Amino acid sequence: MDVTVKGKAKIFRNERQSRNGTYVNYATSLSRKNKDGAWENASIEVRFRRGYEPVFRDTNVDIEIVDGFLTFRKYKTQDDKEHAVFYIMIMEYTQGAASDGYYQMNEDDLDDIPW
Repeated sequence: MDVTVKGKAKIFRNERQSRNGTYVNYATSLSRKNKDGAWENASIEVRFRRGYEPVFRDTNVDIEIVDGFLTFRKYKTQDDKEHAVFYIMIMEYTQGAASDGYYQMNEDDLDDIPW
């Protein structure tokens, strides 16, 4: 399956500490309205081509994704269990897009998602 990603997004930047030093993690948020009318949010990891990260003001930035796709990475925990994590790989974007055009997903739309 090939899942392409395009559109407006607010990207969040977090610096994290690990055994190997400091690294930067990027994420965006997906929102939907449930049957009760309340909003629910979930975050998904975002990656950029090396050297093409956006310029951040504080910890977030608005972008328009021109070319991106959904993919995954695998890792092993300390007890040797393997896990897969989905993320959005952004190949091309424009910075400074207004963040008023997020897609709003209703709970009924979830029937078409394979997970």
